[in-house]
Amino acid sequence: MTDLFIFGGRTRLARELYLQATQAGLSVFVLFASAGDRAVLLQHYPEGAIVDSLPTSAREVAVVVCALGLVHPASPDAHAHLGKFAAECETLSELAAGYRGQLHLILVSTVIALLPGRERAYYAGFKNLAEAMAAAACRRCPGSLLSVLYPGHLVEKRGGRGLASLLATPYDRLTLLLVKVIGSKQPTARVVGADARLWVVARAFSLLASALRPGLRITPLQSRDGAPTQPVPPMQRETSAK
Repeated sequence: MTDLFIFGGRTRLARELYLQATQAGLSVFVLFASAGDRAVLLQHYPEGAIVDSLPTSAREVAVVVCALGLVHPASPDAHAHLGKFAAECETLSELAAGYRGQLHLILVSTVIALLPGRERAYYAGFKNLAEAMAAAACRRCPGSLLSVLYPGHLVEKRGGRGLASLLATPYDRLTLLLVKVIGSKQPTARVVGADARLWVVARAFSLLASALRPGLRITPLQSRDGAPTQPVPPMQRETSAK
C-alpha cells in the first residue's frame, strides 16, 4: 500500500485530499517545514498525521504537491516571492534526496501554465518553475516518477451562478482523480476540467491568429500581472485556493 504525503497542507485542496485519501484507505501524512507551519496545520489535521520527513524504510510513497510558489496571481515582487519559493524548493529537494524507496511526486499545477497570456505571465512563470524544480527533485531520487495535473478553476461544488461554475471542477472530484493517479503507480500529465480543456482550445486558436498577423497584440500595462484595477477572471484564479 502506498503511503501519501501532502506538501502544501494549508490549501483547501490539501484538506479535501486528506479526507478523500483517508476514506480510500491510504495512510496520509501532511509535511511541515517549520514550527509556525506545524502550528497552522494542527488546526486542520490530527497531530499524528503531521510530519517533517518521509519514512526511512524503503517502501512506496506518493508526495502530492498542492502548493509550490505563488498561491494566487500577484503583482511581481521578485525579492519576496523568489525567496519563499527557493526555500520551498529546497525542502522538497531534500525530501526526495533523502528517500531510498519508490517515490511518486504528483504536482498540482494550473492550466494557465501551458499557454499563458501576457496578463498572467508572472504567475504562470512560477507554475512552470515549480514543475521544473519538481522534476529536478525527482532526479535526485533514482527510479522516482513525476506526474503533473493542470486543472482549471476549482469550486466547492457546481451549481453557482453562470457557465463558469458549471464547467469548473469540484475539489472532491480533483482529489478523487489524485487518488486514482496514486493507485495507478504510473506517471501522467493531464488537463483537468471542462473549462480547462476549452481554455486550451481557445488559447491555441488565439496564438495561431497571433502568429498569422504581422505583429502581436500589445498588452496594456494595467492588464498585466497583479494590476490592482484588473479583476481576476474565473479561469485565472488559483486552482489550489485555500
